[in-house]
Amino acid sequence: MGVVDQILALEPEIAKLSDNQLRDKTKQYRKRLEGLEDVKLEAELTEILPEAFAVVREAAYRTLGQKHYPVQLLGGMVLNDGRVAEMKTGEGKTLVSTLAVYLNALAPKNQVHIVTVNDYLARRDASWMGQVYDFLGLTVGVIQNQASFYFKLGEQADNSADKKRELGQVDTLEDGEQQDSRTVLDVENLVACDRKRAYNLDDQCVDVVYGVNSEFGFDYLRDNMAQSTDDVVQKAGHKVAVVDEVDSILIDEARTPLIISSQDVDSSSKYRQFADLVGRLTTGIDYIVDEKDEQLH
Repeated sequence: MGVVDQILALEPEIAKLSDNQLRDKTKQYRKRLEGLEDVKLEAELTEILPEAFAVVREAAYRTLGQKHYPVQLLGGMVLNDGRVAEMKTGEGKTLVSTLAVYLNALAPKNQVHIVTVNDYLARRDASWMGQVYDFLGLTVGVIQNQASFYFKLGEQADNSADKKRELGQVDTLEDGEQQDSRTVLDVENLVACDRKRAYNLDDQCVDVVYGVNSEFGFDYLRDNMAQSTDDVVQKAGHKVAVVDEVDSILIDEARTPLIISSQDVDSSSKYRQFADLVGRLTTGIDYIVDEKDEQLH
């Protein structure tokens, strides 16, 4: 029996489980994977894949009213193998990603990064598919340019939030210290927070983090320049990522280097030092003038 057929065959058994029993599957998987690394971990993930996919399929049906089709289950397996799954618009690639993301987020200290092409898609997908992860006991974060959020079911879903969005009012971040127009939420189920909270919760890594490729890259660079471990946000490392529109992100966007720089506050004094040194140099001894190529050597 093929893997897709195994997943479909588990549907009657999984459908009989209560919400709590379905949610407990996550705890059972994590206990089973505890202490495993590398080859043994990979083998165990392969072993539980059919049932884990069946669990995600049922959770998606209970939260979103959507159930993965057989071809979408196949797409999830392709992603889990680290390969590219080509899907047309409307074929449900956002839903497909939940399969591979859930399975890989089960491993200890595995934080799965879902890389999108823009901030809106990161917010939308986290608000939407975050319901599946939250139902199964996983935590979800979102990073944006100068803003970040964590998933909380039902947040921003009342009438006052709708009015806020219409008026374009600014939401105050959870720590009460920062405000930015980009924290205005145009989706539900998200709460504005600081950067570290989007990646970590109570010294535990958030399971799934949505964001744009450049933001993940800049956070990585900032972490490597941090003066203290308390300032590091990506504490889970970088083991698993699911990339949306891979051709755009790994080819087009990859042509632009990520550079962190700041203005030199003491540049004027250096210019004066260099100007003073140049006046002390002697032609033919310290340098040679190449008049033909208009260069100094």
